[in-house]
Amino acid sequence: MDTASEALAVSIGERAVVDLPFMAALADKTEDDIIKELAGVIFQNPLTDKWETSDEYLSGNVREKLQVAKDFAENHPEYEINVEYLTKIQPKDLEASEIEIRLGATWVDQKYINDFMKETFHTPNYYLGKTIDVKYAEINGQWNISGKMRTLGIHWSMQPTEPSGQMLTGSWRMRLIYVIQRFLIPLLRMGKRSV
Repeated sequence: MDTASEALAVSIGERAVVDLPFMAALADKTEDDIIKELAGVIFQNPLTDKWETSDEYLSGNVREKLQVAKDFAENHPEYEINVEYLTKIQPKDLEASEIEIRLGATWVDQKYINDFMKETFHTPNYYLGKTIDVKYAEINGQWNISGKMRTLGIHWSMQPTEPSGQMLTGSWRMRLIYVIQRFLIPLLRMGKRSV
């Protein structure tokens, strides 16, 4: 074997890890030579001291990995290459307008769906969270709206100029129960499948 890259391919193929002593023996080189030739292709993980391929090391929570690499690089200059490569691949921060949250996503707290119902449907405070409530059951992944029958006497209206009115155009003056059954429950079911 002539190159460190070939030795790396054999190491990954046969041992499923970056095995420096094995690779050095295959390529008839020192471990330091292998490390120099594969700079940017393999990285030493400062938390485990194990060598990892770039595919493994430069993935996952790269923000956290960058902070760890910076901390270690202060006293161990061999980790400066980790900082350099992790800095290059940091994801950009999202603007608020780029973040989409689907109603019924399992990670959205029930409180926010109750708040949505209150603000969108003008549900009276004395009903919301007490007799009318949204619950998520983690055990089976189901959403449930309790107390729907309490809304039979509640009429609500929206002005078409309100942002939420645009979403429910044509549904003004409907009883809350019908709006929930026709719009919110299907949205919650769709949200169950997406995160």
